[in-house]
Parts: sequence; C-alpha cells; structure tokens
Amino acid sequence: IIILMLFFTACMAYGSATATLVGQSMGAKDFDSAERYAWEAVKIGLYIAVAFGLVIALVPDQVLRIYSKDASVIAAASPILRICGLLLPFILAAIVFTQALFGAGNTKFVMFVEFGLHFFCLVPLAYVCGVLLGWGVMGVWMGAFVYILLLCAIMGWKFAEGAWKEIKI
Repeated sequence: IIILMLFFTACMAYGSATATLVGQSMGAKDFDSAERYAWEAVKIGLYIAVAFGLVIALVPDQVLRIYSKDASVIAAASPILRICGLLLPFILAAIVFTQALFGAGNTKFVMFVEFGLHFFCLVPLAYVCGVLLGWGVMGVWMGAFVYILLLCAIMGWKFAEGAWKEIKI
C-alpha cells in the first residue's frame, strides 16, 4: 500500500493540475482546449505510469525489499505488487479523467460512480473473493483490481462522451 500510495499521491496532484486546466478552459468557453488538456495529460502520464509499472511488475521483490526484509511478507506481496504494476496506467487514467470531470463541474456523476463502485463493487468483491471463495489477501486485492478497471472505463467513457461540455458552472 505504501508503494501504491506514492504513485497515487503523485497521480492526484497531476489530476488536480489537469482539473485546473480543464476548469479554466471551461470558464473561458474554450471547450476544445479543456478536452485537449485532459487527453494530453492522460497521454503524458501514461508514459510515466507504464515505465514505473514495468519496473514494479518485473522486479517486485527488489521493490518490496526497500520496505521489508521479511521473506514471508515479500512472498505474499510480490504477486499482488506485480499486478498493481501492470495496473498503474489504468490507475493514472482513472484519476486524471475523474479529476478532469471534477474540473468540468461534473461532480455529481463522479460522486455517484465512486459511491457505487466502492459500496457495490470494491467491498463486496473483496469479501466474496477474499473470504467466501477463500482466495485470501489476493482475493481482497482482486476486488480492488476490478474497481480500478471499472473506474477507468467509466470515467474514460464519460469524459470521451463530451456531455460535460454542456455543464454551466
């Protein structure tokens, strides 16, 4: 979680910068620039996310050794971190699109999607996969992986749809 939080925090800052550019462009009625800023932010961010993600996915044991020398912790966390590394581009895109929709003033949509995904996807899937199916900690993380992919798909779709351009703030 500490490793992912470093990336997540950077993504939030990057997404907030994107939201600012989108919001300023919306205020200036320059909807093409608002759209271009968000897509460019995702594109540029993906280069970094893919690079970090590949490092994490290819050498998770070495990354984990920075935080723990315990072999059992490394053995348990390594496959999860490998998958997380592969999902970093999706995490980045989900956060940037979410923040761009915030900047465009589409806050209700973001709120409803986040609420729905947290309480009807993330938590139930973590419980079902981790406890009921007996997959343990990997099962709990499977809920998070599905949540990330769905958040990325929904926010990407909503941004691409373009209805946010009609919002009056």
